[in-house]
Amino acid sequence: MKLLRKWVRRNLIALQGKVVPIKMASWYINQPGIHSRLCLTNLESINDPTGFQDVPLTVTLFDPQGKRIAQQEHTLQRNHTWGLELNTLADQTHGLVQVALKTDLVRSLRFYMHWYGSDFITSTHEKYSDPLLKPQRPVYYTLHRYSLNTTLKFSLIISNLGLIAYRTRLGLINDTGAVCFSNSITIAPRATLWLDPADYFPQAATFLAGGDGTIYLENRIGTPMVYYAVEDQSQRWQIQHL
Repeated sequence: MKLLRKWVRRNLIALQGKVVPIKMASWYINQPGIHSRLCLTNLESINDPTGFQDVPLTVTLFDPQGKRIAQQEHTLQRNHTWGLELNTLADQTHGLVQVALKTDLVRSLRFYMHWYGSDFITSTHEKYSDPLLKPQRPVYYTLHRYSLNTTLKFSLIISNLGLIAYRTRLGLINDTGAVCFSNSITIAPRATLWLDPADYFPQAATFLAGGDGTIYLENRIGTPMVYYAVEDQSQRWQIQHL
């Protein structure tokens, strides 16, 4: 049975773009002061000028509970760039956006997300969102810094890209190497959790003893998409995927 599962997985991956669309995803947010824009380019290569064609694609938005709320079909022409303001598709505060590309080669088609306001912009590329590509052994998503600095608001965004519920927990490490854990967290398929670490570590001030710490997400061979966001007092954001 194990060999059969490996064979099925290997052959399904080989069919991506031919029968199974290549899927990519990101986190979107639309609220006063910050909006989301999806940008995608289909550029030919001087090494393969005849192999590039127009690419049909589907953009799907999910709400925080994982319910599909909007979908749009589009064809990105060869050597064209496309930008989509996600607030035109749905009036939701945040959630998961997924792009399915009907092509067998990615090339330049990895899309970028822009999160922007009146005087700032922050950006990163997508994450692959195919459940078949989940890791084969446990890995950890580590946030480089966590501070109780009151001038900055730290957020962690976790989307479940899988087809079943995803269970995990957070770990907080202080400067002595000690670790404390949050309670278990469960996220439904296609759902997104936008959380404040302070809600999961009410004892953080004592545990960190005035210093900074590190937060990590304990990934139990699931398919999470993880983002880290920092908002300052001027409501400027920095967002980065892990």
